[in-house]
Amino acid sequence: MGKEETTMGQLVREAGYAQRSLSGNLLMETYGKAKMARQLGAISRQEFREISHMTVYFMNTHARELECGEKTAENKEAVMEDKREIIVLLKHLLKATRAGRYIEEMTLNEKQDRVVVSFDRGQTKEVDITADSGIAIIKDVVAVL
Repeated sequence: MGKEETTMGQLVREAGYAQRSLSGNLLMETYGKAKMARQLGAISRQEFREISHMTVYFMNTHARELECGEKTAENKEAVMEDKREIIVLLKHLLKATRAGRYIEEMTLNEKQDRVVVSFDRGQTKEVDITADSGIAIIKDVVAVL
């Protein structure tokens, strides 16, 4: 029998699906689940912020697409290559591996050109992701491990 999915893993998966579906209702439902999970102590404050970013922030920055219910040609790539979402998902994926088991946090700076990887022993590593595509971000972060 496989490893059960964590509450955070499930919320990240649902938020990603809601974004790809451009469904405001699913985004709000996922946010509500995250709010309840936080109140019950099933996820941390930082994890709640990550889900809030993937839901509420996404709704605020993609209002037109959500209203239309479809991706327009000019913003299709922006929706598919959300650096914050990539970092959040990558962090959870890496933490499930031996190579990433000591990762405590991965954060994207405001300019979205650097990722700071913090480890549970106090070390940090900074990764330059200037002009990186989604797959290049993953390769660059994995390379520092």
